[in-house]
Amino acid sequence: MGCHQLKIGCLPKLNLNFRHSNLRNTIFVSIFLIFFLFFQSFWLESSFAQNPHTQILEQRNQAEINKKISQEKSNQESPKQIPTEIYQFHQKHDPDGIGKFYLGREIAQVMGHQGASWLERSPRKQEERPDLAISLLKLNPNDTVADIGAGTGYFSLAIASQLSLNNGAGKVYAVDLQPEMQEIMGYLQEEKGIKNVIPILGTAQNPNLPDQSVDLALMVDAYHEFDFPKEMLQAIAKSLKPEGRLALLEYKAENPLIFIKPLHKMSQNQVKKELAAIGYKWLETQNLPQQHLIIFAKPLH
Repeated sequence: MGCHQLKIGCLPKLNLNFRHSNLRNTIFVSIFLIFFLFFQSFWLESSFAQNPHTQILEQRNQAEINKKISQEKSNQESPKQIPTEIYQFHQKHDPDGIGKFYLGREIAQVMGHQGASWLERSPRKQEERPDLAISLLKLNPNDTVADIGAGTGYFSLAIASQLSLNNGAGKVYAVDLQPEMQEIMGYLQEEKGIKNVIPILGTAQNPNLPDQSVDLALMVDAYHEFDFPKEMLQAIAKSLKPEGRLALLEYKAENPLIFIKPLHKMSQNQVKKELAAIGYKWLETQNLPQQHLIIFAKPLH
């Protein structure tokens, strides 16, 4: 029978005696290299640990890890912070704006005194009906009115003329921050012989009005250009008498057929949101051909 029957006698005999010197030398060298590499690795690790630069690096890494752990714990324990900035700034913005935002609205660029002739254009009486706007203000002959952002005095002079009827003692504070506009207004005031208009040079944050002296503060197409709307509204509130009112006349943002640059128009909702943020109470809204006339009561505090 052949060896495929798996008889033990058919298995090859193993020679476990290392008689060949070459094999013995190879094994000896292998064992030596293993021990050498082991001790070398141990020596390098010990030297690396004792290196002062290594210790400093490890300390720094550990400090960073501890700092991150501390920050994570702090974020988990404390509530998320809500941004408290009043105004936001964006580099990418409407070319007609200044890149400064308040309650979601970009503030428009100020129309300089170079545009004074547009304020005095003759079709304005038919386009905007300023006479109707003034009648809707329901003024008394002895009222003190502040026209804030008066420009050339287009509304200031018209209101002053109405107040002086029937020997009324009413007057108008015409506030603007451009001396050039006040110079133009002074010329027109003298030309029309109106005496009860008092020009006041305001600032970007304060109309410089006497405290509790105003029955009605009026802003005609001006509020959307204020660099500091919150501060101005707060300062205006101080100037109002206890029963004083604030009126805004703004082009209707809701109507795309009113061909005014978008940032120079405001919606009713946006106006109400910004005034409510200061504490003003909405009283009524009147509609004019191109504008809203939105009237508010003075904040209670």
